[in-house]
Amino acid sequence: MSRRRAVIGLCSVALLLGAVRGGQAWPAADSPDPVATADAQILAQVREHSELMQNLEYLSDEIGPRLTGSPQLKQANDWTAEMFRKYGLSNVHLEPWTIAHSWTRGTASARILLPAEHPLTIASAGWSPSTLGTVRGPVAYVEAKTKEDLEKFRGKLKGAIVIYQEPDSLSPPKPVDAHAVRPMQAPPPFPGQPAAPSASAAEFGRVRNAFFQQEGVAAVLRDSAKPHGLLNMTGIGGDLKSARFPRPSSPAKVTA
Repeated sequence: MSRRRAVIGLCSVALLLGAVRGGQAWPAADSPDPVATADAQILAQVREHSELMQNLEYLSDEIGPRLTGSPQLKQANDWTAEMFRKYGLSNVHLEPWTIAHSWTRGTASARILLPAEHPLTIASAGWSPSTLGTVRGPVAYVEAKTKEDLEKFRGKLKGAIVIYQEPDSLSPPKPVDAHAVRPMQAPPPFPGQPAAPSASAAEFGRVRNAFFQQEGVAAVLRDSAKPHGLLNMTGIGGDLKSARFPRPSSPAKVTA
């Protein structure tokens, strides 16, 4: 069992903005409104004493990735608590929590062999099992959006390296929609309200992963859909036990 400690998340905004340090205060315009006075102090701190970029650089470059249960996450939590105390916040403490087991990203490499050799930029997705050694196999595109679609591939994927999503076009880049809501940003449904579409998509993802494992798929490739060789580091979801202690038939999943 891995035991870690986390700083209360709501305070992280204050850290990145460079919270009011040591109880210092900047005088606001004459106003009896204590909220307006506090607002003026915070804005003055942001304008004159912000440590936003300094803190972000340390968190990103010195500590690095902070996967759940990792030593880097504990280091980030301890550093955040220390910074909160430095900024003069009171009652700064760490809350204990426990996860079943942690996960560490190892090395990953892949290449296309035929018809022409081509190296791939890849990294293992979070919580995915390893391949238990080098694997080779034909690449199979599984176009399936329902359980019935998956059945069309029954008995055809053993030892295959599977791609299940159509790659996004990166040229020209898609315009950014400032009003678009990503699935992870969508608020949870109210009681009695139908679940968001992402919930059904996540459920099908678990069904698809189980199907791939039953069929003996060797590995699964996902398209990062990002330019300049950037990778998507999201996890695979599903049962953590199969990710931490894979059976030889468990498919690995990588991002390319």
